[in-house]
Amino acid sequence: VLELGAGCGLVGILCAHLGARVTITDLRCVLPLTGHNVRLNALPPGAAGSVRLGELRWGDDLRGSLPRGSFDLIVGSDLSWAIQWDGPLLLATFLQLAGERTLIVVSLVLRPTQVQRWREIFGRFFSVAVVATDDDPELL
Repeated sequence: VLELGAGCGLVGILCAHLGARVTITDLRCVLPLTGHNVRLNALPPGAAGSVRLGELRWGDDLRGSLPRGSFDLIVGSDLSWAIQWDGPLLLATFLQLAGERTLIVVSLVLRPTQVQRWREIFGRFFSVAVVATDDDPELL
């Protein structure tokens, strides 16, 4: 599992506690906070999951460090706050990382026009679907 734009690292830490081998990434200036949270929520000895931290800037050339298709699952939480400005960089990152069988799951706050913006940027290369919203009675 690869978590992009991890911030506090909650999604990646949860995945690791569920048994996944996780690489949690964000900008260098964010990683001290992420690392602190990883240590606070350390996996118990003998756990199946694992966590490693790494710097990843959207749009950087990743061919030498993270080969395409290295991850079965790429996750991100609230990446849309910067999508208006960073969407093309995130797309470049997805295109470098996602193999044919990679699933990308991103949760976001539904801000006005966000879903349309995601479809415009990513829809040419990926299937973009709203899976559930806070208004979905099945979630309550």
